[in-house]
Amino acid sequence: MYGDRPDHETTDARGADLITVAVDILVKPSFITDGGVAELRTPGWGDRVMAETVGLVSVDHLTGAFNLLIGFEPEESR
Repeated sequence: MYGDRPDHETTDARGADLITVAVDILVKPSFITDGGVAELRTPGWGDRVMAETVGLVSVDHLTGAFNLLIGFEPEESR
């Protein structure tokens, strides 16, 4: 399920799995299954890392939503 996406070629397989889960948490949280969590434990990701990933994604999502609400737009990089 995780790690088989071609957009993670520059990251090792272990990191790619965690990145994929982070994106899934943001885009389609209802698709996170017990099986997917078990797959993350296989390469050694523990509950703490998974909980921190959920927390970081949640804070990022909340910050983005707040920025949209107040109309904040980042400056373009030069």
